[in-house]
Amino acid sequence: MNRDTSRSDERMKILSMVEDGTITADEAAKMLTALEEVELEVAPVSKGPSPKWIHIQVLDEKDKVDIRLPFGLLRIAESFIPTQAREEMSKNGINLNELTKMMESSGHGKLVEVQEEGGAYVAITLE
Repeated sequence: MNRDTSRSDERMKILSMVEDGTITADEAAKMLTALEEVELEVAPVSKGPSPKWIHIQVLDEKDKVDIRLPFGLLRIAESFIPTQAREEMSKNGINLNELTKMMESSGHGKLVEVQEEGGAYVAITLE
C-alpha cells in the first residue's frame, strides 16, 4: 500500500467514526488536522544537486547547538569511526556507505526533525 492510499484510509476511518457516533465532528477535525501536520513533517527531501552542507541544530532549556558542516566532510568523518562501532552499526542494519550515497542523491531538505514535549529540539538538514 502506498503512502497516499494509507493517508486516505486514515481519513476514511476518522470520517466513519463520526458517522458511527464514536467521535464528534470537532474531535474528527482535530484528528484530521493532526494527520495533516504529520504529513507535513514527513515531506520528502527535494531532488536536486548534491548537498553542500549538513546543518545540525540541537536546542534545549540549557544549550543551543547550531552547526553547519561541509557535506564532503562526511566521507572523511566516516574513516574515524572505530571498527567496533562500525561492526555494531552493521549488526543493526546501518550501512554508512549506503546512507551517505542516499544523502548525496537525495538533494536538499530536512532529514530529521524531533520536537520533544519538554522543549528539546533536534533537526538535521541537507543544504
